[in-house]
Amino acid sequence: MWIITRDRLNEESTTPEMTNFNRVGTCSSNYNEEKFAKADTIPIRLLDDDGNIYYEGRATRKRILDSSADYAFEPLDWAMNDAGATELQYFDNGQWQTL
Repeated sequence: MWIITRDRLNEESTTPEMTNFNRVGTCSSNYNEEKFAKADTIPIRLLDDDGNIYYEGRATRKRILDSSADYAFEPLDWAMNDAGATELQYFDNGQWQTL
């Protein structure tokens, strides 16, 4: 499971039209708030080719580190389609790693 907790692209929007594009709360199709709260989660972030962070979130460690590539890269697939993100990073052992 994963969820977006910060939308850096749209968080400073001041017009109602742009505020509607904020992606905070976007999550995997199997997201369950109760199960997620009990799961071992890690921070994730989704970036563009220039290293600009578009989205920040959390994902279950199992989803990112112990799943098939198709399953692990689902947050990036979503962010690529939504905003053109090209990189998924996760925070583990005190540093950001690229998946």
